Amino acid sequence: MLLEHAAGVIDHAAMMRELEKWNYTFGTTDPTGETYLPGTWDQIERAGDLLSDEDYQHLLKITAARRNAAGRA
Repeated sequence: MLLEHAAGVIDHAAMMRELEKWNYTFGTTDPTGETYLPGTWDQIERAGDLLSDEDYQHLLKITAARRNAAGRA
């Protein structure tokens, strides 16, 4: 979604609609605690200039319950 928006394939509203309903997974460490296993939320965390601060804060707000349930608040 982020790259499609950046390339002008979809508009901002379409990008946000998709990101709002995405079934995010959240990164964990492997059983040894040595390797980080990323989830799809990591893409939001690393979006940089592809996602405005306002959009990021909005996604944080609407995913709060899911992140809390995963221990990633």
